[in-house]
Amino acid sequence: MIHWIKTILAALCLMLATQPAAASMFGNLYQVRMEVSVRNAETLEQAFKDAMAVVLTRVTGTREVDQAEETQAIIATARDYIQQFGYIDSRTLLISFDGQAINRRLSELGLPVWGQERPATLIWLVLTDQRGTRQILAADDPGPVAASLKETASQRGVPVIIPLMDAEDQQAIDAADLRGLFADNILAASERYDADAVLVGTARAERRTGTDEPVYRVSWTLFFAGRMQSWRGGLAAGIDHAADEFATVLAAIDSQNSGRQLVLVRGIDDLAAYGRVRLYLESLSLVNAVAVDRVRGDEVLFSLELRAGPDRFASAINLGKVLFAEDPAYPVAMLGTIVYRYRQ
Repeated sequence: MIHWIKTILAALCLMLATQPAAASMFGNLYQVRMEVSVRNAETLEQAFKDAMAVVLTRVTGTREVDQAEETQAIIATARDYIQQFGYIDSRTLLISFDGQAINRRLSELGLPVWGQERPATLIWLVLTDQRGTRQILAADDPGPVAASLKETASQRGVPVIIPLMDAEDQQAIDAADLRGLFADNILAASERYDADAVLVGTARAERRTGTDEPVYRVSWTLFFAGRMQSWRGGLAAGIDHAADEFATVLAAIDSQNSGRQLVLVRGIDDLAAYGRVRLYLESLSLVNAVAVDRVRGDEVLFSLELRAGPDRFASAINLGKVLFAEDPAYPVAMLGTIVYRYRQ
């Protein structure tokens, strides 16, 4: 065993400040901002419950999870899970919950848990107004459409990217490419954003009675994990459906398919690389525990305790930026062992 492994425990303490790169990190899944109309005890208690409902949706990846019988007790006792809260202005409450306690309770109830690793999702959205004028939504757009998308993304715990629509974007793609779903052009234009998923929408404004703001009907298409899926709905439906799909890959329920899994990682030639790989594996919500089985040259054989089967684990790794399979079609080089290489 190479000498640096003997000092790994002490060295890791110094490396904990470095966040490993996963697909993308949402930030704090267990922190919610709530707008309140008045500041009194009754409103505060309701805000705690509403905030817990948001957290449960983010962490399970399941819409309307707050309506399930199993989660009603968690919501009713939301105050018991709070780590801290406070007003950041006269009407905005910031609430932080105990993530470990929530995850533990969800696992006890047999519900899925989805950690911070979230596919960064690039949104190309063509907006057609009531006069037939088309434009592609840009990152600096101050209007209600961008605000609505960002709010839904926050509720579902999905990091989203809205394109700049600067000269480079305008040269790379236009509304016709997006409306025609020309995949090669769309994916080529998306490369600069280093996204894990691409969500394309074509939206038409419809007049809504009693308000100046239009309602949008959208045709959505998601490019994710080598697949393309399409559906129709409103603005929120795009992110909601995408989050549902992401959760099928990354959210896990403890099951009989889980257990010990050997993962061989090549290309680990120093302490920093070892620390980054180990912290990355420990950060995945599909992984309960990480141990080292063997070190040989630049190869480290990790023994993982998984919360799901190896296929789900491999799908999660494929979204990341730390490890890659040298042969993506067949990452298993020996019986029962998944083989990856560290991405320098």
